[in-house]
Amino acid sequence: MSYIGKTPTSVPLTSSDITDGIISTAKIANDAATLAKMAQGTDGNLISYDASGNPVAVATGNDGQVLTSTGAGSPPAFEALPSGGLSMADQWRLTSNFTCGTSDTTFTSNLEQIDTSGQNTVGTAMSESSGVFTFPSTGVYMVTANVTFTSSVSKRAVYVSIVSGTTYLAQSYDGILVVGGDDTFANVTATTYFNVGNTSNDTIIFRGTNIGSGNVLALGDTSKNLATFTFIKLN
Repeated sequence: MSYIGKTPTSVPLTSSDITDGIISTAKIANDAATLAKMAQGTDGNLISYDASGNPVAVATGNDGQVLTSTGAGSPPAFEALPSGGLSMADQWRLTSNFTCGTSDTTFTSNLEQIDTSGQNTVGTAMSESSGVFTFPSTGVYMVTANVTFTSSVSKRAVYVSIVSGTTYLAQSYDGILVVGGDDTFANVTATTYFNVGNTSNDTIIFRGTNIGSGNVLALGDTSKNLATFTFIKLN
């Protein structure tokens, strides 16, 4: 008669009659091992496998965290969800009137970050030098220009342009028709989505243009948002 491991001293077999580690996987029937037969672990832990195929425990997460994975080679882990809301929002304005001619005129001066009470920047602000706006980080941004123009001369068309390098990303226009000799106003808004892949090269400028003879004024003020330039990061 053959035996498993040691020669039994009594019948039936007892645990002392079986050599430790001698029973192979093939000798265990399918579905025979139940949860009740598994060793106890830490409440909330999960079991995963490392790069060598060895079982590892995934540490217990905290309330509200989710299980994330970086792919093969490392076990998953519990992490907090990304915070919601906007990560960056910044708004600038013209501080005084700016003259725009019949050729594209870049707003190169009279610019400030809006500091009116209740209008604070979210995240890291834009940088500006001579009208060139530089983004604080890569990503996709919504960029909006909203400019109010005035003229005492009738039949003018005014443009607002959002430009990166030599590329016109967005243009919008409106007309000015003077009635009774009084100054008339036109409000023009242009919006674009801009993918910033390189913060040194992917910059933005804003331009105003009068289609007609003479000049028009883009209105500015240090306490009123008559001409604004808004940047919101979307991802």
